[in-house]
Amino acid sequence: MSRSAVHCTSGCTSFPADSIISRKESPDGPYGASHSVELTLGGLLASLAGTAEIMVNSLHSQGIDRPAPKLRIEAVAPDGQIEAVSLPGARFVVGVQWHPEHKVLENPLSSALFSAFARACAASLAGAPHTVRAA
Repeated sequence: MSRSAVHCTSGCTSFPADSIISRKESPDGPYGASHSVELTLGGLLASLAGTAEIMVNSLHSQGIDRPAPKLRIEAVAPDGQIEAVSLPGARFVVGVQWHPEHKVLENPLSSALFSAFARACAASLAGAPHTVRAA
């Protein structure tokens, strides 16, 4: 997510290891769900999840502090840290702070996210217009 943010001229920040709730390890191990995030109403992730709040497994020590004007905030942790962004109008640009690839088949949002990405890839291969929304 940080690379996408920097590419879009966002600002990134680092935080002290134990000062922010979203960076603490889960009791279920390094990739277990460690905290909740609130999904943006009407956003891509909220539409994929079908809910306004999910549990995620963030472990990163940096994140976006000033999103670029083109980026849409998709999810925010209870401590205010931006946890996900998207780029409206792009075929499929989504960045998340957590690891959706971990136990993807056990997590409905992760499965939906990867399925949406696959649909966007298929649309691209089929020559669909650039503004096709993945969800």
